Amino acid sequence: MACIAKYFLIDDQVTETDKFDISFLEKGFTIYEVVKLIDGFPLFFEDHISRMHHSAELKGVKAWCNDSCIKERVHKLIQLNELKKGRLKFGLRFHSSGNKFISFFLENIEPDIEVYDKGIEIISERYERKSPNAKVINYLL
Repeated sequence: MACIAKYFLIDDQVTETDKFDISFLEKGFTIYEVVKLIDGFPLFFEDHISRMHHSAELKGVKAWCNDSCIKERVHKLIQLNELKKGRLKFGLRFHSSGNKFISFFLENIEPDIEVYDKGIEIISERYERKSPNAKVINYLL
């Protein structure tokens, strides 16, 4: 998972992307959402935040960061990076050492017309998610 753009956030702390360390997300578990950015605005943002709260409920935890806190931090990251288009991942990490909010931009994936016309090769993997309705990163499985 590549963190792109110039900055990412952990809580309110702005950090340059070259200091991004994926191992941060490997501690505990993270409830997350990925939102598409068009013209500088996250699409269906309210729905994504609502789903994040639903994932927290399914996981049996309470989100400590309320809706306005999430919106403020995501909009701050969008403004800092001066991006108008892309994919932004935001999440709540739960860990015994302390809970954290994290937000960063992902590589934008836009298939070209050939992919739409011809499709792509895929493989199948046998795996069953314990809670398929919760969007959770849990490296401790």
